[in-house]
Amino acid sequence: MFQVGCAVPLGPGFGHVRRQVAVRADMAEAAQVHVRIADELVNAGNRELPYLDVDSPAGRAVDRGRLTILVDGRELQVSSLNSEPSAPQRIRFVLPWVPKQRQTLFLDYDLPAGSSDGGIIGATAEGFYIADRFAFPVYLPPVGIFVRSDSQARAQSIEVTAPAEFRVLASGRERRTIRSGETTVRQFRLSPADFPVYVIAGRYLEQNVKTSHGSVIFWTFRPLDAPAAQAAAARLAATAVTFGQVFGPLAKNSWPVRIVELPTPTAPSRATGSEIAAGSFPQGVLLDGRSITQGIASEPVLERAEYELAGSWFGWRTRPSLESKILLGSGIGLFAVARAAEARGGEAARRKQVEQLLARYDAARQEAADGALLKLSAGLSREQEATNSYRAALFLLALEDLAGREGFDRVLRRIWMAMAGKEIAVAELRSAIEAETGRDLGAVFRAWLNGPGLPGDFRARYAASPERRASISETVAGQSEAR
Repeated sequence: MFQVGCAVPLGPGFGHVRRQVAVRADMAEAAQVHVRIADELVNAGNRELPYLDVDSPAGRAVDRGRLTILVDGRELQVSSLNSEPSAPQRIRFVLPWVPKQRQTLFLDYDLPAGSSDGGIIGATAEGFYIADRFAFPVYLPPVGIFVRSDSQARAQSIEVTAPAEFRVLASGRERRTIRSGETTVRQFRLSPADFPVYVIAGRYLEQNVKTSHGSVIFWTFRPLDAPAAQAAAARLAATAVTFGQVFGPLAKNSWPVRIVELPTPTAPSRATGSEIAAGSFPQGVLLDGRSITQGIASEPVLERAEYELAGSWFGWRTRPSLESKILLGSGIGLFAVARAAEARGGEAARRKQVEQLLARYDAARQEAADGALLKLSAGLSREQEATNSYRAALFLLALEDLAGREGFDRVLRRIWMAMAGKEIAVAELRSAIEAETGRDLGAVFRAWLNGPGLPGDFRARYAASPERRASISETVAGQSEAR
């Protein structure tokens, strides 16, 4: 629990004492999923706070007009800080919030039917999911010097009410299950070491596939072809082991890996150029139903699943900063796919992955030019994100060349373990690799991050013969069609 009074506060601030999330699904007529959040907060600063700013729940996925915030039974005035659809909201208190005072904010809203922009939230009569670490409110520190704030709730719990036949996944550990007629209430409690809150539920069939590396559990709406499921499970289980070795141990019990069918059609990734719709959740992957039924064991689907699985490490356990979103988000996801290929096929497989990333980058540049990786405009197009993501992955592979594979693995494990549960930026990456190599790499980072194009020495290192380039281009074109 957040403590006050142990030291004299020097500025404004607050602590997040407790969060209770209640999710209720009513599938009797249409898909209706209601969310109610009770947040107990304490003013831990030295002055009154007339308002509190919050990153709104689920961004654009929730209709701002249907979001209600109450304190002591009274509805509070809420306004956007700017005109952007996902802008933070300002909550104005009826009475100023005085130091040491505790109060509980109740936030109520409905999830929209269908799928949200970006695919992080969706609901149909067959199931629903809330699968993004920003899907729930995040309170922002007040403005001022000597700010003291703790936006991460010290204690969290989730209650999920759903049809009795639904399977349910959620953060934390299930503590209690109550059956009431045609519904079941499941209660989960989170520890500080648990992943951020997520919920996935639906009328799923379960197939538990055992491999030499561990189990992979598939949740789908139709039975999977057994040989295809076995092949996909073997590949993804091996990939999870590789990621644990490269990035660090995800959790004390990282098994099983889960592959879950999305209950709603959703948009494909903006960052990778892939047409396969997918998402991530801790130790698992959400995949579009069309991909599952048409080729769960196909190379494009497996690569996309590996890309999303990397999000358990960089995305859920650590959070890339806004300016590092491409480099330490989509870029590191593509890098992870290359490392998984290398684990299966050695140096030749790694070189093939680099050559394919180069070809994809060059092809994407025909659609949209790249720019500075750390100065991203809000209106970045899908094509621009894809171009920059390929270049980000190539930069990470260049850093691996510079530090050596074992050295770069130490770099990634060092920053991932040090920044677990925190926001991570390019500064941590540069600091860690400079410590590993004993070199000032400012010129290297500037060459890759501050402008368009690729350094000539990197292209020369991976230059292929004309015949080889033609073959790679055909492969990339074929994969693009498959996606």
